[in-house]
Amino acid sequence: MNAGRQIEAQHPIIRDMRRPVTSFMKRFFAWGLVQQQILGTPQEERVFHGLTLAAFILAMAVFLIAPFQALSWSAKPFPGFVVEQTLVASETNGVVWGGRQVGLNFPQRIVRIDSQVINTLGDFNAAVELLKLGQRIRVTTVTPGGVAYTFDAIKVGRFPAADLLRLFWLPYGIGIVFLFLGWSVYRLRGYTRAGRAFANFCAFAAISSGLIFDLATTHNGSALWTFALAQQGGTLISLGLLFPEEWNPIRQRPSLRFVPYGVSMLLALWGLWVLYDRSDPWAYVTAWRFSYIFAALGIVIFLALMLYRQGSSSSNLARLQARTILLGSSIAFTPLAIWLGAPLFNIHLSWNPALYLPMLLFFPLSIGVAILRYRMWDIQVIINRTLVYGALTLLLAAVYFGVILVVEFIFSSFIPRTSQIAATLSTLVIAALFNPLRSRTQVFIDRRFYREKYDATKALLSLSATLRDEVNLAHLTGKVENVIWETVHPSHVLTWLRSPQGFSVYLDHEDSLDKEYEREGIALDDPLTGFLNEDSGVIELDWLDLDSPGFQKLKYSRVKLLIPLMSQRELIGWFTLGPRLGENEYSATDRIWLANLAAQAAPAMRVAQLASQERSEALEMDRIQHEMQVARLIQQTLLPKEMPYLPGWQAAAHYQPAR
Repeated sequence: MNAGRQIEAQHPIIRDMRRPVTSFMKRFFAWGLVQQQILGTPQEERVFHGLTLAAFILAMAVFLIAPFQALSWSAKPFPGFVVEQTLVASETNGVVWGGRQVGLNFPQRIVRIDSQVINTLGDFNAAVELLKLGQRIRVTTVTPGGVAYTFDAIKVGRFPAADLLRLFWLPYGIGIVFLFLGWSVYRLRGYTRAGRAFANFCAFAAISSGLIFDLATTHNGSALWTFALAQQGGTLISLGLLFPEEWNPIRQRPSLRFVPYGVSMLLALWGLWVLYDRSDPWAYVTAWRFSYIFAALGIVIFLALMLYRQGSSSSNLARLQARTILLGSSIAFTPLAIWLGAPLFNIHLSWNPALYLPMLLFFPLSIGVAILRYRMWDIQVIINRTLVYGALTLLLAAVYFGVILVVEFIFSSFIPRTSQIAATLSTLVIAALFNPLRSRTQVFIDRRFYREKYDATKALLSLSATLRDEVNLAHLTGKVENVIWETVHPSHVLTWLRSPQGFSVYLDHEDSLDKEYEREGIALDDPLTGFLNEDSGVIELDWLDLDSPGFQKLKYSRVKLLIPLMSQRELIGWFTLGPRLGENEYSATDRIWLANLAAQAAPAMRVAQLASQERSEALEMDRIQHEMQVARLIQQTLLPKEMPYLPGWQAAAHYQPAR
């Protein structure tokens, strides 16, 4: 962002042209980080950001238009079969399709409906629109070998609602999930290459899923579907090379990561070239088949890389991320593998999209969770708390109903059951007894099962009084750092504060009147400060990729977490934490606690900064006054006590200090 501001300062024309563009981006995406990503990265990164955004824009357009096209098509007469863009009968089948029941199937190509010759897709659509419900039609087809077939008495009907649900709405819903996952990861991890690769995969998978019905019906998005299908293998292989750790050859030669994309582009160009080839209407099948193979190969290579990383990576976090992806992938692909492998044991399983397709969502979901590094989810914590609090809920429910029965029994002995007084008194007594019981049980659970969370909460509450009363910056900074160190146990914790010269480490934690800052700080216009102004959450430096001297300085200092300090929407500094002692990773609970602490500490530290600044200015004024008094005394001492006597002359003298 700051690099972009420097360019604007040098080129006013660029600044004037950029204003409406950035305003549109902010309104359209509601995401201020996009501006920093596009304008604050090298040219190559800007190109990839633009391509990713273009993919999402196309996907959004598909999901806005597709329902209208599907509903409009399904309202037209249905001849009992569907065709692809070259009039080849599609393999898609439904509940009761007259054409498929009489044997009209792939790879036959439609050449005549009744007496009308069909040469183009427009001819086919025009012929279908003239059909009437209940009409019997004759369809003539031809195979790739030139053999002609005629199918008589195919009944025209309406497209079944069950097939519309199964063939359109189900893939459409799955595509929306892909789109949501990709966009969520792009918003949070779009500044990393792995985050962008995953976002591209989800965007193209969403397009493919959203257009699968169009592929056999309206054919308006066949070209886009062909392109999106070819990209999925390349994006997955690229993601495997970059995540959870960059492959060593990629680090040495970054251009190697473009190879999978190159293969995808070649497949896409091939598919588009033969998509509407009228001289060979079946040529597109081979191109699509190779795109399917490349997508499957991408999944295999990706999972193989995850398996390799899970066993060989030196990073505990990388192994955990790879293990998460492998677990999600096993859940996603096991039902499909059973369906594919059943014929080997002479077992025939019917294809049910409602059973197999939703399970595939575990694959991108596991990748998204791993990329976000449990920023929003901590699986172990969720499972533990679900079990503990579930048991607690059942226990309290039993106690609650038991108290109701006891109280009603007591009051019913001297107040009629139908009286409103009995109900009111029962409610008051239950509330008076149940709320303290719930509170004490909650405290017991936190102390017994979540001791770390309980201690952290107590530490934050006890620090609140210090934050309200302490105005000495040295004392306040020292206490906050001690609380952080005692609660989450980092190897080191430092406080960086803003000064007129830049951001630097605050060193003086003693009771003195002066404060010292580390000389080699981070400049105010460093790209890191621009990023922190946009993303005020807890930031993990391992997943940050900025062209910034300040970022490199923090990385060299083995900083693991960075927690910005924001006061009145202004960055006044940040905390930096080293790796956690014992080589454990910071949990989602730790990050939430640190974010809450920073939100409470920032205003107090800002007040302490102002108080320290005023005190320093007062001391400076006292020092200047004292120096002036000493200078005045020295000057007066050097002046002669009496005027010299000069016969015949009269002399007078006037002395006034300059200040």
